[in-house]
Amino acid sequence: MFTKRKRKVIRSRLRNLLTLLFAALLMTAATVTFPVSSPAQAYPPLPASAAGLTHFLNHDALLNAAGVADHSWYDQNIPFVDIPDAQIQNVYYYRWFTWREHFNYLNTTDGYTSSEFLSNVFFAQFGGAIDSAAGHVIHDGRWVRDQSYLNDYENYWMNGPGVGRTFWAASSYYDRYLVNGDAAALKSYQQGLTDEYNRWSDHYDATLGLYWTIPWEDAMEYDSASYQTSDHFGGGAGFRSSINAYQYADAMAIGKIATMNGDTATATDFTNRAKSLQANMQAKLWDTNRNFFYHQQKDNNPSGALLNDREIYGFFPWYF
Repeated sequence: MFTKRKRKVIRSRLRNLLTLLFAALLMTAATVTFPVSSPAQAYPPLPASAAGLTHFLNHDALLNAAGVADHSWYDQNIPFVDIPDAQIQNVYYYRWFTWREHFNYLNTTDGYTSSEFLSNVFFAQFGGAIDSAAGHVIHDGRWVRDQSYLNDYENYWMNGPGVGRTFWAASSYYDRYLVNGDAAALKSYQQGLTDEYNRWSDHYDATLGLYWTIPWEDAMEYDSASYQTSDHFGGGAGFRSSINAYQYADAMAIGKIATMNGDTATATDFTNRAKSLQANMQAKLWDTNRNFFYHQQKDNNPSGALLNDREIYGFFPWYF
């Protein structure tokens, strides 16, 4: 039996290994070990009005160039685009291949979920799901025509076996609504999304008006913040632009969902929370000389100094 720390180390090493082998694993069609069976519902037929429309792009040629098989699924489900740069174009269709490859049909109760790894790993949740990338899965998949995938996936995190943590749930759910227009589904999640948001209350510092987290909770093990401590894997607790950007985006989204439900008190509360977070991030995590967001260590840092190292999460506020 592995200790908790050992499991975390193995998780990090697997993540790094996946970065190197990810493309090879996918393109060789590695076998997925999760349960698969026929979906409970197929995507609806194309509307009759679309039967006589002309396809200006050669779908088969675009998919073949990217090495993507099973054209019928993509033909029915994804937006086709023509990009002048062939490499970027191939990456676009390859991303759709990876998105689909990671969806697994679990059972008639839970439907679909998305895995982070192609083979099962002990630290994943039921069906291989890991919450760290769930927002990306929904943002990418909101353009998929068959709604059953993300209907099940959203329910997996709110009402099913999934337990979220570092996950900009409300923001991604709301952005999907902007594409599919399913207001009833979105409004039904208001309480669950609010509860998910408030789970971070124990990581909120009222003095700074910011949330703190640990790099590995951000799926960013062994970063510059943790290396400032004796625990290179699990150390480095601090105020980061990642979690605060997530919470800002989710507060804005919950405010909009509450408005849709006629819940003006909640709408006002969360909109104000978002504005406060935005102001505090700008005031305390933005370095005006280096023009970037930096990590502020939570412990042994009475002056509130920012780290010297520029890392990718400093870009996260622009994501939202």
